Amino acid sequence: MKTALIIVDMQNDFVEGGALAVTGGRALVPVTNRIVRELGQTALVVTSQDWHPLKAEHFDKWPVHCVANSKGAELVEGLKLPENTIHIVKGTSGLDDGYSAF
Repeated sequence: MKTALIIVDMQNDFVEGGALAVTGGRALVPVTNRIVRELGQTALVVTSQDWHPLKAEHFDKWPVHCVANSKGAELVEGLKLPENTIHIVKGTSGLDDGYSAF
């Protein structure tokens, strides 16, 4: 049996100071780090990240955020993940919204 932790869109643009900030988002960093630490190396850790091109149709509905290779698209500062974390980027085509990593 394997335990998995899926961390969804925990990116700089979605925490305080970001383009689409969620109030209290940065407070989740130490909580997430504690969970990762408690799960240890046996757990599968997966992250998803918005990774939009600058000219995305998605920005007709939302403010510009999580532009590929930008500071806002990076995982939130202070997040400590195992080296074997699987990173999934989404919303890369510019034509889809990239709401799901699955």
